Amino acid sequence: MKKLFFILIIVNIFYFDAKISLAQTISTKSQFNETFRPQFHFSPSHGWMNDPNGLVYLKGEYHLFYQYYPKDIKWGPMHWGHAVSTDLISWNHLPIALFPDSLGLIFSGSVVVDKNNTSGFFPATQNGMVAIFTHDSPKGEKQSIAYSYDLGRTWTKHSSNPVIANFGIHDFRDPKVFWYDPEKKWVMVVSLAKNQKLQFYESKNLRNWKLTGEFGPEGWHKENNLWECPDLFEIKTEDGKTKKWVLLMSVSEGFQTGSAMQYFVGDFDGKKFSNESSKEIVKWVDEGKDLYAGVTFNNIPDKDGRTLMVGWLNNWQYADKVPTKRWRGALSFVNELKLSKTTDKYIIKREAVDEIKKLRKSNFNKSEISINDLNEAIKKNKVGGKLLEINIKAEIIKDDFGIKFKNKEGQECIIKYEVNSKQLTFDRSKSGNVSFDKNFAGVYSVPLTLNNNQLQLHIFIDNASIEVFVNQGEKVLTNQVFPDCFYNEILFFGNEKNIIHSFDMWNLEAMKFENDK
Repeated sequence: MKKLFFILIIVNIFYFDAKISLAQTISTKSQFNETFRPQFHFSPSHGWMNDPNGLVYLKGEYHLFYQYYPKDIKWGPMHWGHAVSTDLISWNHLPIALFPDSLGLIFSGSVVVDKNNTSGFFPATQNGMVAIFTHDSPKGEKQSIAYSYDLGRTWTKHSSNPVIANFGIHDFRDPKVFWYDPEKKWVMVVSLAKNQKLQFYESKNLRNWKLTGEFGPEGWHKENNLWECPDLFEIKTEDGKTKKWVLLMSVSEGFQTGSAMQYFVGDFDGKKFSNESSKEIVKWVDEGKDLYAGVTFNNIPDKDGRTLMVGWLNNWQYADKVPTKRWRGALSFVNELKLSKTTDKYIIKREAVDEIKKLRKSNFNKSEISINDLNEAIKKNKVGGKLLEINIKAEIIKDDFGIKFKNKEGQECIIKYEVNSKQLTFDRSKSGNVSFDKNFAGVYSVPLTLNNNQLQLHIFIDNASIEVFVNQGEKVLTNQVFPDCFYNEILFFGNEKNIIHSFDMWNLEAMKFENDK
């Protein structure tokens, strides 16, 4: 391990010399048309990508940093890649933001806007950005900072790093920092990964930190599991009457096996978080196989008011084996998180942000129609395409209702609701290339009780992923698929007594990269 670390430092010297040449670009005429290249989800031009980092909004730009290794399509010495967008759809790839150094690799973290110059780095601007990240080395993980005067284009690491030293527990990582206005201070939540605990720190200046509390293990925890990439934020209920604190956290081994995300709803007093549910209750952010390390944007303007999240669209079980060629890794489309009050609990709902409507092209819709008649209409009008958004509202009176997406190679993906078992299933066992890992193919089920028999499915299909938002985001299933060609056939099946109240389908445009316009 020490030999490997020495090699990484030597490699890092080369990276500094070649920094400008490592700026990322994607040609819409070549690389963007690669097999399995996402068309409306973010992916790196080349190399390896995993967790999103440092999500922040400043002066009209949404900044996306991410775990990045540019020299291979397998995990390697971690950097921070960087991209910006003005609309959450079109992304401009920028040069690498942070490189490994003598203190270690650059693991996950967050970025804040230090408007009041609490750090002392920015006497002449209110637009100073501070990155808080984990330095990883064989001697243990610790938290460090860097700062930028030029809207994140270049960064200077603090000369007195680390700002929180390792204290004997190696796996101490992924700091999420935010401004806690009631006490005019910064708060950090950071993971003790193998201990399945989170710690909370406070600071007045982003340099000096004090431990204030711990949380966990609660919810989903078991032997040899890891807790990673925490996030903590306050959010209003949909009716605007109540505020709650929500704690997000990713686990290395979830209920579907492999990577997953759970969340807790409760209160935060500036020092520690209190879960309002019993310690055994588990709430999942996503119930598919392929969402991990999701975190929210800092500094979203009050006039916007949304809580926006991006996650890694992958699973550590097979992340280094998925059948892409020049790159590996993609991110979920930006989601809006909403807090909803049910009869006896608060739940987080997710939906794709409204900005995705800008990608809509042709629309096909039907209402109050039977399954057979809808299938005939789809066939007659040759409805379908490579990139799709589908919104279905149905009344499930008898058992079995589903949709099959099929291509000319006979590969298929099936989404089905079963009345008797009250389960929604996602079957990708024959969805395309599934041979690269034994953990990929399968039928994945989630419990789902319908209210008045009503089922809504809001589905997004990209080149290598299908995201299913169920009943206004009450449940979400995010899954990768790798078909040999796009699904050109849509077929509904089930009992004819089931009624489709509405069916809307849009063909979507591919996103454009701002530096390709």
